[in-house]
Amino acid sequence: MLYFAYGSNLNLPHFAAYLASHGIHPDDVENLQRAILPDHKLRTNYLSVVHDAGACNIEPAPGHAVEGLVLNITEVVRSALRRKEGWPDRYEETEVEVIIPPAKTGVAAFTYVVNPELRLPVDMPVTEQYRRRILEGAIHLGLSQSYRRALGTILRTDPAVVNVPA
Repeated sequence: MLYFAYGSNLNLPHFAAYLASHGIHPDDVENLQRAILPDHKLRTNYLSVVHDAGACNIEPAPGHAVEGLVLNITEVVRSALRRKEGWPDRYEETEVEVIIPPAKTGVAAFTYVVNPELRLPVDMPVTEQYRRRILEGAIHLGLSQSYRRALGTILRTDPAVVNVPA
């Protein structure tokens, strides 16, 4: 099954360490490919109980795109992801259509979005560690420079600044 990763799971060493800590072998994740989720934008409008700070979410937004990674995973990995993402209470699974560059092939995958009742009307600051983890993953995966710049803006760490989206 195909999974679209867009937040801290972009950091493959961190993701692999999480899986290893749950006894999951790296071979349970295959065919990593960069992918783009069109007509969506990245938000930090969820207050993570783990970090006591903002965490990533995606929401529909015509004309925007979220860059990430498509992974072919086993059911064992999906079970671990469900625990990590707090499914079904905090994040829910949803089907999305992502584009695989450069051929622009569309494929169906599942991803996690924050349950509607937990979404905040504002984007919250994130921890420096969470920010660094995502930015390092984006660099390592070769996500576009413009998207990496946007991540630097979206993933704010200053608690004095709360972003109200347009």
